Amino acid sequence: MKPLTHTRTQLRQFLLLVVFSCVVCLAAASADTLSDAQKIKAADWHPRKIAPGIVLKQAHFDDLFGAPQSISVVEVDLSRKKLILGIAADPQWRIATGEFARQHDAIAAINGTFFDVKNGGSVMLVKSEGKVINTTRVRSERGGGAITFDGNHASIVAADPQDAHWDEHLSAPNVMVSGPVLMLDGKPFELSQKAFNRLSHPRSAVAITRDCKLLLVAVDGRNKQAGGMSLFSLTTLLQNLNACSALNLDGGGSTALYVKGQTKSGIVNYPSDNRKFDHFGERRVANAIWIGRK
Repeated sequence: MKPLTHTRTQLRQFLLLVVFSCVVCLAAASADTLSDAQKIKAADWHPRKIAPGIVLKQAHFDDLFGAPQSISVVEVDLSRKKLILGIAADPQWRIATGEFARQHDAIAAINGTFFDVKNGGSVMLVKSEGKVINTTRVRSERGGGAITFDGNHASIVAADPQDAHWDEHLSAPNVMVSGPVLMLDGKPFELSQKAFNRLSHPRSAVAITRDCKLLLVAVDGRNKQAGGMSLFSLTTLLQNLNACSALNLDGGGSTALYVKGQTKSGIVNYPSDNRKFDHFGERRVANAIWIGRK
């Protein structure tokens, strides 16, 4: 039989080894998080000037947030007075994002908020040029905020938990309710652990940066060349794109980013609805955010 002191020494050594292993694992996890941020910052985003005050940026990552990623961003300088920020919507019919853009002679556009796939029309409040197109049907985290446009001023607001009809009281002439809110006042917004937030999907988002830029962001997914993101990863991406406020839009097969003249279809990302990694898989949607010039 071994002496008791010897057994205790072995136990202490074992516990020290376990603690050391945990510290190493935590350090590795932290390093992975930092490396994702560094990859975003260091990426060659291939910026292309589309029009005065409007720039398209795109990057592909072999490994970002544990998967290949394809990301497209339209950056809009809100200080440009000749820009038009608009919301296109149909109360019932579904129309492709690119078609909404062409109807308004837009320079850029991104798909909007959630809609009724069967019957058409948004399930969240949408107001365009002072006219309410659709009202909010269901109150949930996916309708937890709104993007508003008034002239060339853009704002992202969070729902008021004390006011069930908070969205109806927003005075801006252009309002789109969506969600969840991802960032507000420079800080990540608290998200629930629902599967919609945690799982990787194609994502669309709109954000406002610290230097007064509006970002239209499309993250591709459901393809071996683009894994998609959780909303937690999307928030990290937006933080590293200098966003101070951000709102999630309808994603999945709806994700589509249009830039006039950049591809045959005008779509610059890779929509997933046709299960091909090309620019022709647009889904017909109920509304879109568009950018134009006077």
